[in-house]
Amino acid sequence: MTVVVLSIFIVAGFAMMFIKKDLGLNNSENKKNEKIELKNAGFNRQTVLYINKGTVEIKKNRDDSNFVTAESGEKLEDGYIVRTLDDSRATIIFPNEIITRLDENSEIEIKSSSFSDKSSQVFLYQSSGKSWNFVEGGLDLETNYEIETPRSVASVRGTIFSLSILDDRDLFFGVKDKVDLKNRKLWQEPEKTVFEDGCLEISESGFNNCEESRLRNLKESKWFSWNSEFDKKAFDIRKRGKKINYESILELRTELEDCKEEIRSLESVIDSLREKVELRKVNNLSSINTDKPDCSEDKKKAEELAKKVRILTDENLRLKKQSSALESENRKLNEKLSYLESELLKCAAKEQGSITNLEIESLKHQLESCESDKIAIQEKVRKLESEIESLKKQIENLNQSIKSLHERNARLYNNLSGICSYYEYYPREYCSNYYLSSGT
Repeated sequence: MTVVVLSIFIVAGFAMMFIKKDLGLNNSENKKNEKIELKNAGFNRQTVLYINKGTVEIKKNRDDSNFVTAESGEKLEDGYIVRTLDDSRATIIFPNEIITRLDENSEIEIKSSSFSDKSSQVFLYQSSGKSWNFVEGGLDLETNYEIETPRSVASVRGTIFSLSILDDRDLFFGVKDKVDLKNRKLWQEPEKTVFEDGCLEISESGFNNCEESRLRNLKESKWFSWNSEFDKKAFDIRKRGKKINYESILELRTELEDCKEEIRSLESVIDSLREKVELRKVNNLSSINTDKPDCSEDKKKAEELAKKVRILTDENLRLKKQSSALESENRKLNEKLSYLESELLKCAAKEQGSITNLEIESLKHQLESCESDKIAIQEKVRKLESEIESLKKQIENLNQSIKSLHERNARLYNNLSGICSYYEYYPREYCSNYYLSSGT
């Protein structure tokens, strides 16, 4: 039994000793490498997916057989296909202030894209649903944005427009500037242009002006008002000349994920320790021996018992140190949570020139995500504190067990002394050890 208990504590000690090394909690070199990778990643040249609500799925190319559930903040590359499910919305944020928003039950493919400080090239294929296309790269950028459907092709240099794919036609609405349209079924027809506040329908029979009822329903829809509100905020922030340091926000998101991983790892270690303590309690109960000790072996057993008591005492001290370490980690997690929240607020107030629409969407989702993560981390911290209190109680029970072992040791010596005092009634060999040690 004692060997099993000692093995449990040795394993637990090594687990706590190496957990920081495995997780890299205090590895400054890792943090330095992370910052270098962030700097070299070219954050402003990445295409990012954000989930506004519901469930969004992606697959890397058309050869993939199945879609997989996407996460907000996931990076997208050429060939990726994004699909929204029922009651879901998503936003694809390209570099250089190009944004494509998707309504529910929509699917779009990023055929190709390229970006530099002077130009933007984006080619998309939308097979179903609704999209809101915000192409505002600025006057100093050469922008070419093209979106295809099974029936049409829309090309813009810098504008805002809505595209809805219906059963028998495509509906284009110009929100700002103009959109050049081509009918893929009737290539001989000349291009048509949709101007601001204008609407055109494209079907296999050709171009037609939108019906008044369709146009009215579009302007009164929640989809239209939701996108208009986002665009208004984008222009207001750009007018104020504010910009967010997205490289810092990406670092904060990475640190937040590391923090959550640390909490999960600590919870796993605590669960393991709790199971081992419970196992030890069961072993202790099953090993209780109510038989009277053999007088001839009393002294030897007493010495072994005293040795075991010393070992258990050392393990008790080690367990207390582990409890203190867990409390220290708890404090660090709380401090890191406060720091992350403070940094996000600082980023939101920092002024650095014009803001991109990428930054508008990211800021909103970062704040929402961090608030949710904050609540989850606080809940886990409370659970961690509860587990620490439970370990403290188990330590107290262990101290009580050690005290009982001391008392049992004393009783063994008393029994040996009482029995061997009647030396003349017992053979010499039974109590020779007692007399030798006592000098009798």
